[in-house]
Amino acid sequence: MANSILNELSGLLLRERDVLDQLVQRLGKVACSDDVQANGLLDSISNLELHRAITSREVAVEMGLTGEPTLQDLIESAPREWAPTLAVHRRALLALSDQIQQLLRPAVMHSEGNVVTLPSPGRALQRSMRDFLG
Repeated sequence: MANSILNELSGLLLRERDVLDQLVQRLGKVACSDDVQANGLLDSISNLELHRAITSREVAVEMGLTGEPTLQDLIESAPREWAPTLAVHRRALLALSDQIQQLLRPAVMHSEGNVVTLPSPGRALQRSMRDFLG
C-alpha cells in the first residue's frame, strides 16, 4: 500500500481536528447561529469532510475494503505502522465531536434569549463525522 495516500488521509484528519478544535473554542465563547467565525469554520469542516471522504475511499480501495468503511475499519486493516496514528486521530475526533455536541445541546434545548441553534448543516456534519468514526 502506498504510504502517500495514508499520509494524505492523516494530514486531512489533522486539519479536521484543528478546525473542530477552533469550533469548540468559538462555541465556548459564543453560541449564536449568526456568528460569522463559527459559520466559516462550519464551511471549512464541510470542505474537509468532502476531501476526507474521497481520500478515505481511496485508502479503502487500496486496502481491498468494499462499501463505506469507517475509520475504525481502516484502522483494523491498515499496515501496522499506520494503525496507531489513525487510532489517535479517531480518539481525538470522537472527543472533539462529543465536546461540540455538549456545547450545542443548550442551543438545541433553548431557542430564546441569546442562545440559538446553529444552522442545520452544522448538525448534519456532526452526524456524518460520527458515521465515519464508527
